[in-house]
Amino acid sequence: MVILKLERNGSIPLHRQITDGLRRLIDEGSLPIGSRLPPTRGFAENLGVNRATVYRAYEELWSLGYLEGRPGSYTRVRGRAPLSRSEMTPDSGSIRWESRVSHEGSEALRTFLKFSPEGRSVTPDTVDFSHLDMDESLIPVDAFRRCLNTVLRRDGARLLRYGARAGHELLREQIARRLRVHGIHVCADEIFIANGSQHALDLLIRTLADPSRGVVVEAPTYAMMLPLLRLHGVPAIPVPMREDGMDLDLLEGALSRPVAFVYTMPN
Repeated sequence: MVILKLERNGSIPLHRQITDGLRRLIDEGSLPIGSRLPPTRGFAENLGVNRATVYRAYEELWSLGYLEGRPGSYTRVRGRAPLSRSEMTPDSGSIRWESRVSHEGSEALRTFLKFSPEGRSVTPDTVDFSHLDMDESLIPVDAFRRCLNTVLRRDGARLLRYGARAGHELLREQIARRLRVHGIHVCADEIFIANGSQHALDLLIRTLADPSRGVVVEAPTYAMMLPLLRLHGVPAIPVPMREDGMDLDLLEGALSRPVAFVYTMPN
């Protein structure tokens, strides 16, 4: 007989208490591999809970690899592969990743970590411009939530499937309409929605550039562009900035040789 103590008025749901209690008994060996668990109906009566509560706990344990069973047979404790330990060091694995990663990949990682905002210590009275995040107080959270709810009610589960490769068609149409207001004549088929600037730049470099054709960049430029170019083995061709933009005389000289494209931030 399996005996568990449940807190009826506790903050933890009953099915979670049953799940945790059985896990503890299995982990400590009180319920060894092959042990037969009581049927859900009888176990529920002994615990004084609904049968569905026990059934849900059994389902969670099954999904975690603690139980096995077939229709019409008893549920038993199964042999479970041990979980990896969080205290394992990076060198404890069998693969020596430092010998597998390319030099360019290692350099890109070091650059990304240098500019990574994680763990950065910022006091409340400091305005941190390091990672170009907007002020959270400017984000219209409530309005955005209402928009999400409206679209989810309208389109339902269709939104959670794989979308169009170029991005959501209605969003691309809205972007094209906005660009036409500013005199840029495009249609939705000419718009591609990327997962951020890094994704877009990576696709551009893969598609247009190669080691024989470099990319002209402003000096200074967006910091993350440089490790991407190094990662793909594409040379960066710097052109210094003036007060009104790139130095056009030096740009003309840079364009005298084959280049893949010019990367500039005009505003």
